[in-house]
Amino acid sequence: MLFEALTGAKPFRAENTLAVMYMHLTNEPPKPSVARPGVPSAFDRVIAQGMAKDPARRFASAGELAAAARHALTDRGTKQLPVVPAATPPAPVAAPTPRRRRGPLVAVAAVVVAALLGTGAYIWSQSSSARQTGPTTPTSSAGTSSAAPPSAELGLAKPLTKPACDGSYIVIVGSAVNPAAYATEVQKFLDLNPGANYLHAPSTGCTSLRARLNNADIYSVFYGPYQDKNAACGQQSSVGGDSFVRRLDKSSTPDKTVGCH
Repeated sequence: MLFEALTGAKPFRAENTLAVMYMHLTNEPPKPSVARPGVPSAFDRVIAQGMAKDPARRFASAGELAAAARHALTDRGTKQLPVVPAATPPAPVAAPTPRRRRGPLVAVAAVVVAALLGTGAYIWSQSSSARQTGPTTPTSSAGTSSAAPPSAELGLAKPLTKPACDGSYIVIVGSAVNPAAYATEVQKFLDLNPGANYLHAPSTGCTSLRARLNNADIYSVFYGPYQDKNAACGQQSSVGGDSFVRRLDKSSTPDKTVGCH
């Protein structure tokens, strides 16, 4: 939220939600001063610590994050955003202060800092807990992660499909990564996509498919396989939404996407 307030853009953007989640787990936090020249470089350190992969390296509380952001906001040793003049002078609402004016995005950042101080403790505690256990991997009542069925079958009317890693293409229309709700989520995607099938990514052996997310196996609902890429892209265009094309092989990696444009 602070990064977006400073730059006007989200820290990670990709072809689909699953890819964005993967980037959050693996990519280094971007520098706001690079994403938007003029943002004080002191914010780079705040963002890096706030988005650290290791929870132990992050701020211990919302108050610590807010204090660090406030310090970066008032750090006169770093370059400040240029002032964007208003179309018409605003009516005076308070006595002028001796502080130098800052750019509009830094002003937004100040509001974010204030919000963190007022209500951030609750948000921080909730999101920190989610990051440590995984965003979509719930725990059982005993407090341990639920495991995928040993056979990988979900007991649905439609049986599990295991496509060959032969270089063909599939169109993935949805993925389930919640061990406690695999069957429910897969069935939902099947209901929304008549004629689709589903697979258990680790069982396929295809390196081009992401097998797990936060230690949870991935079940994907898909159309295909298609031997021709154009046919797969045509199906993807017809389905739309967050669907995307993947090649089934043992030489590609999950981060190698199949472009249709």
